[in-house]
Amino acid sequence: IVVDEDIDIFDGEAIEWALAYRVNAGMGDISFFPGTTGSMLDPSVPVHERDSVKYGHGKWTRVLVDATINWELEPQEHYGGNRYPPLGTTISPKMEETLRRRWKEYGF
Repeated sequence: IVVDEDIDIFDGEAIEWALAYRVNAGMGDISFFPGTTGSMLDPSVPVHERDSVKYGHGKWTRVLVDATINWELEPQEHYGGNRYPPLGTTISPKMEETLRRRWKEYGF
């Protein structure tokens, strides 16, 4: 999985967000690379492709998922001139303070 620098690679939620909102299989964001070296111990590899003499260790198909910003998309005015909306994973300090103050009113 490839992501842009605005995605924290150590944050699982950020990775999931990038996969959900930046991957479009119909626009080539998922690529397959068949015939790459794999493991002959992997049960998902067909028996006839586990030939260490012919394939090295076994034959796999690698997958590349491009979860980066698609530069073919036009910038949008309602996204502040960006191609995608801003990340929605954080709230402003003011909103956080309001939520904490009114937490019980909301039933939590």
